[in-house]
Amino acid sequence: MSGTRPRPKHWTAGTSGPVPYVHQPLPLAFVNGSVVGEAGPILQGLPSTARGSELEGGVLLSLASPDGPVSSTSFRLGKLPAPSRFLALGLTSVWWMTPAWGSCASWVPLETQFLLLELPEGAGCAVLLPLLSNHGTFRASLAGSGPGSEDPALHLHVDSGDAGVMTQTWTDVFYIAAGKEVYPLVDAAVATAGRLSGGARPRTSKAVPDFVDTFGWCTWDAFYYDVTPAGILDGVQALQVGGINPGFVIIDDGWQHTDVDVPYRGQGIQEHHPGLDPSELSVAEFLDAPEHRMDEPMRELQHRAEETSMQASTSGRGGLLSVHRVVRKIQGAASAVPGALFRGLKKAVDASSADSWFVRAVIWLVRGPLRPALLAFYAKATNHGQRLLTVKANSKFRGLGKPRSLALNEAGGKLGPVVDKIKDMGVRHVIAWHALCGFWGGLSDELGEQYEAELIMPDPPANLLALNPETAWIPPSVAGVRIPRDPTALHTDMHAYLAGCGVDGVKVDVQSTLGLLGGATLAGAYNDSLEASVARHFPGNQLINCMCHSTVNLYRFSQSNLARASDDFWPLIPASHTAHIANCAYNSAFMGALVVPDFDMFHSRHPAALMHATARVVSGGPVYVSDRPGAHDFDLLRRIVLRDGSTLRTLSPGRPTPDSLFADVCRDGKSLLKVQSWNATGAVVAAFNLQGAAYDRSRRAFHVHDASPPRLTAGVGVHDVPGLAARCSGLPVIAYCDADEELTVLRDSDAEEVRVSLTAGGSCLVTLAPVLAAGGVSLAPVGLVNMLNVGGAVLGWTWGAAAPAAAPSAEIRVRGSGTLLCWASREPARLSLPASASQNLTWQFDDQHGALRITIPDMPDIEQDICIAF
Repeated sequence: MSGTRPRPKHWTAGTSGPVPYVHQPLPLAFVNGSVVGEAGPILQGLPSTARGSELEGGVLLSLASPDGPVSSTSFRLGKLPAPSRFLALGLTSVWWMTPAWGSCASWVPLETQFLLLELPEGAGCAVLLPLLSNHGTFRASLAGSGPGSEDPALHLHVDSGDAGVMTQTWTDVFYIAAGKEVYPLVDAAVATAGRLSGGARPRTSKAVPDFVDTFGWCTWDAFYYDVTPAGILDGVQALQVGGINPGFVIIDDGWQHTDVDVPYRGQGIQEHHPGLDPSELSVAEFLDAPEHRMDEPMRELQHRAEETSMQASTSGRGGLLSVHRVVRKIQGAASAVPGALFRGLKKAVDASSADSWFVRAVIWLVRGPLRPALLAFYAKATNHGQRLLTVKANSKFRGLGKPRSLALNEAGGKLGPVVDKIKDMGVRHVIAWHALCGFWGGLSDELGEQYEAELIMPDPPANLLALNPETAWIPPSVAGVRIPRDPTALHTDMHAYLAGCGVDGVKVDVQSTLGLLGGATLAGAYNDSLEASVARHFPGNQLINCMCHSTVNLYRFSQSNLARASDDFWPLIPASHTAHIANCAYNSAFMGALVVPDFDMFHSRHPAALMHATARVVSGGPVYVSDRPGAHDFDLLRRIVLRDGSTLRTLSPGRPTPDSLFADVCRDGKSLLKVQSWNATGAVVAAFNLQGAAYDRSRRAFHVHDASPPRLTAGVGVHDVPGLAARCSGLPVIAYCDADEELTVLRDSDAEEVRVSLTAGGSCLVTLAPVLAAGGVSLAPVGLVNMLNVGGAVLGWTWGAAAPAAAPSAEIRVRGSGTLLCWASREPARLSLPASASQNLTWQFDDQHGALRITIPDMPDIEQDICIAF
């Protein structure tokens, strides 16, 4: 299966899925130390050591240091056109990136990996891409000079991640291109950047894992590390009882055989006894951030809060901040313990800038005198400090029943019978989780000897510490990670074991940690090894990449074609619920050029469930939940999942509409986020009111800045979907909005649009279906209105070639059952199912609005041809 699905069997010329992009570059040149185009300069005042060459319409830059060989340095690149709105995508932790917006070079955040500029006077856009330089040994990133700077310039930082890897020159370190249309430009430029940096290939040239077209269930939020065979089987059965048949199951973290280091064995959560003393709970409070939540002590509190939040879950469009106070009370009760030192440190760190003397002092403390307390905490409260003992399953997987112990450090598990049982229940694909380096902390002493592993104590670079001081006290920085320099044998053994157990693919987490341990070179070796092993053991490219947003990973994706688009869905952090969707959509503007974006699991019973379901169905990626067994909203799930467990996945990545790209849809108080994607015979635009909360870089956390965001209104039309206007050629287009169930004819599709109005946390989907005429009749199949992605149900349609002009007929290929909505200029004379002469079709026709509603019965075949004769 290619990155874009093959054309359906039945199709109408001009409406057959995404329009192939035609990139119209705006040629750039390197002239007198500046990069210039027809519209003027893009980047002015480059360093005197800069050298530029023209490549594919853009400019490729090389730089040299006047100070001799170094492993890390920064350059003042120059100034951007002013004013020029930009979208920046930059790291906010070792593993994840988020969007930022502005109009001045000084506002570009640290560790920016993708910078999109709006050129003056509507001339088009430019994209600025820092690369992996010198054969993938140095990683580059962008940053502004800082708000309020007297020199509002753009800076380029280069770093090998290894003090022993030094150079004085960086060839092919930065690429700039410009174009008239944003996504053709982005896709072409990122393809060039990937090829130059580490061999990453475009999404459209790589195979897509077939499980992404089915609905999935993940064990993580359902059980966390307490996942067991009995729990997995209960989870599958609970969905099936409600008529939902998952096509894939992810056995997430918790199945592997792991333990803490020898000095801490017998004390930690591997024996399922949290038992944190007050000082350790104070450490936990100090570490209160998503990257290091207390796994075990917080688990029951989380489940209790989820029970409360589920009461607010409905299948209708509504609010989502109702459980915030309850959650904070529970978390506050858990933190009401002695430990003024750590509480004071946390409060002071949160209030301090990352480069303050105080934060530097705290970093020294946690990496020195306080390190033993942190190691003890990690041993007891989180699995992120544990290491892999063997490549096989732990003892929880010894049988299919409830295990006698939930320990992770006991051997003897047999994963094969569990996988067989899952598949006996009708699940087609089983995916297993593991870290790129085996487990969070790498390999144990015992296993490390087998693979010649060494314990690496990273020295986080100044850029990452300035971005987020917590990098200094995450488990890899405090406890180190034990890894082999060559992971080939490790990946081979892990995957051979899993494949032998019947596992079909892997979700590989913790990827960007490798950049922290050894820079781009080590990360590249691990990603190359991973892809080679997946190709050998899991045919069909069955790999989900996760925690992989550093370009040391992204630009090595030569084969893999699926990656998480954002940080996790955090069910108990209300401030994250809207921000998660924004992060997914904007990151996909960049990542969608390289991979199919995965918007992560969500919960079907949750105050934000519908909003997140809406985002998933336009993402172009897999749709999966992590509901606890029995905690489901089946009404919502039935709008996503067909009888056979498949979904109506869109054919292209869900990306912001062009008019959303440069709007801060979380903070500006006026903009809706609109996300566009393609179906086989039309397009879909999802709209979201995400105002009120965002990821706050200064606080280094999700933050609610407006508790009562306003209702907002925006227009949705053909212009929102790049390429759709050219395909429609001014012909009418039907717009169907699921929020009000209204069908609108956009007769002048180039200019007309429908208006959508959303309260905070609200969302809606607008399906766009082009109208085509034959024999004096006009028709537009819209889709199944009982599904969220209405138009995804229409796989193709055609006018009957031999129909006489006075009596035209159309044949529509439909996937699923329910109510098929079409727009027709007149009522049909008859409808039929050619595959079933005995089956009669019933319909209703609204002559005033042209709405034709056809009842599609549940047939043995999930796909059916509907014949409409006029």
